[in-house]
Amino acid sequence: MTYGTTLDAMSTGRSVLVRDGDGVVAVMHTLDFDTIADMGFQQAYPREAAVLAGVDNTRIACPRSYVVAAGGWIVASVRGFVPGVDLATMLAGYPRGMDVQTAAVITRDVLIGLAALHRLGVAHHTVGAERVVVGTDGTCVLVEVGVAPRVVGRGWEGDVGADLRAVAELFAACLTGRRAPTREPAHREQSATRPAVGAALVDYLCTLLTGVGLMHIPPEDRAFSVLVELESAVAEHFEAGWDERSRDRLAAQVAAIPPTALPMVGSGV
Repeated sequence: MTYGTTLDAMSTGRSVLVRDGDGVVAVMHTLDFDTIADMGFQQAYPREAAVLAGVDNTRIACPRSYVVAAGGWIVASVRGFVPGVDLATMLAGYPRGMDVQTAAVITRDVLIGLAALHRLGVAHHTVGAERVVVGTDGTCVLVEVGVAPRVVGRGWEGDVGADLRAVAELFAACLTGRRAPTREPAHREQSATRPAVGAALVDYLCTLLTGVGLMHIPPEDRAFSVLVELESAVAEHFEAGWDERSRDRLAAQVAAIPPTALPMVGSGV
């Protein structure tokens, strides 16, 4: 696929809207130089993009294609367009942090996406507020999956662990002033005992989201296991309908933020 604007004229790390031959809007993200130069990424991404190309999951903006320069290097990724606001922009409007229920519904959406990715043998590699889009309906979607340099020697289990720890950091970022635990998963008995209410619940969820105590579970199933435990914990402590109310709050916040006008380029085949 070729595009109406040359990549040489575009700064790296930038996203633009594109239209394919059918007029469907997508997003082309030009890669930063570190990612382009990373052989781990260059070798792994074609397989990952092929695995995800046919996936239909509302919590993942899956790759549609990628752009290869004349020298054979992948220089840009193309994914589905998600109307909404990136979570980093939204968090700027919460100087005191979000309430725990809103933070929990964001975290649950991210875990749903990660669980689907991991079961396909794909890690995200850069889970963070900049790579989560809050849609107009309040649903949160992972974007730019796999578009990052790879950590040499970390392996599949390490990649999964890094994704889960990043979710813990994301949850903590939604609750300004709290820090997620940073220790590596080690012993099963380290899992937190489920607390009653309030701040203790937040601390429990932070510990849970690191994946501590999951070493006995296959790596590809750990995000799903954390998701199940999260669902159980919030169902026990939050009132019925908490997720719908939280999603409504997110949707209202998205509607209140002026949309960012991304550049538009045409495309041809």
